Amino acid sequence: VICLPLGAKNWTYVRGAARIRAIAGAFPCGVWMAKDRNLERIDLMDSSLVSLETTFDVTAISQAADGTLWALSDEHRYGGNAVLRRDADTGTWFSLPSPAAAAKISGAPDGTAWSINSKGDVWRLHPNGGGNFRECQVFTGCTRCLFSTCESHARDISVGPDGSIWILT
Repeated sequence: VICLPLGAKNWTYVRGAARIRAIAGAFPCGVWMAKDRNLERIDLMDSSLVSLETTFDVTAISQAADGTLWALSDEHRYGGNAVLRRDADTGTWFSLPSPAAAAKISGAPDGTAWSINSKGDVWRLHPNGGGNFRECQVFTGCTRCLFSTCESHARDISVGPDGSIWILT
């Protein structure tokens, strides 16, 4: 894994990055690395290492600007893989119930996540699962939902720290 720290002119190599399945920026300054059933966070300011064991194989990881940690597991569901969120207070992982599933995920500044399912559709996910957005009526045909089918098949998604949503179609 290599990194170009803010304001730096040269790339920094991060040691101990064997068997990595996914990486994501860590809040406030570092990197999350998914290694099978283990997540490691390296802080670039002081080189400290935090290791979190999981009960699932991590296939994707994203951290929201508020610190909320999102992951996709290797558990296959209709629409992609199971979506999990780490509870910062208890340190446990909460699996969003079906139909939540994603192929790509990106944490948003407010702790929610934006995802793309295996059909290329974009979904906004609440940390506590479906039915928790103020506008949600837990009805899949609801037109007030911030779910949208794309005219083009979405392939990747990223949410900036300012809330801007970027989609690769």
